[in-house]
Amino acid sequence: MSGMQVKELRINAVRLQKNIEALAQFGLNEATGGLDRTTFTAAELAAREWLEDQLFRLQLEVRVDEAANIWGRRSGSEDALPVIAFGSHIDTVPNGGKYDGALGVLLALEVMQVLEDHNAVTRHPLELVSFSAEEPNPFGLSTFGSRAVSGKLSRDDLTGVRNGQGQLLTEALRLAGGNPGRFERARRSPEELAAFLEVHIEQGKRC
Repeated sequence: MSGMQVKELRINAVRLQKNIEALAQFGLNEATGGLDRTTFTAAELAAREWLEDQLFRLQLEVRVDEAANIWGRRSGSEDALPVIAFGSHIDTVPNGGKYDGALGVLLALEVMQVLEDHNAVTRHPLELVSFSAEEPNPFGLSTFGSRAVSGKLSRDDLTGVRNGQGQLLTEALRLAGGNPGRFERARRSPEELAAFLEVHIEQGKRC
């Protein structure tokens, strides 16, 4: 926090749980109680819209990069400093859990909300990120968004890739707001980031 005094701020656990339950409605499998929110499906696209709406409500600077990663930026008092980024992903495996990945994104959202509630100003700019296609998916390219950001995935890796229904990955990416023609622009240089933090639960059958 900027200034000489640091005030202890606490998250609102009730609000966080409410958002967890709200996001869990997208792709809910009524028969199993799990989530079918595989990347770039209708359920996942709807979940993206919900998340973006939450970010806009907080008046964050919202953008979707070329890999369809969702970013929400909150300026700092020294806005030229490297970004502190935090988040995870909201896509799931078939019959997945509501905490795996989503918890990291929603905790980041809650942190942004708490800072806004208290009109708190940080030195560094903060950025929430929701990475695209982190889970195994029908296109066969997992950790998709984070690899794009780290420069470990290129547009050549996308060429001709289809899912089982014949849909091209490049087409699905465009529908999610990405840009396969300029895919490499999703990369963030190490100098841009001061730190990246992720809260993550690897949710299995016993969770």
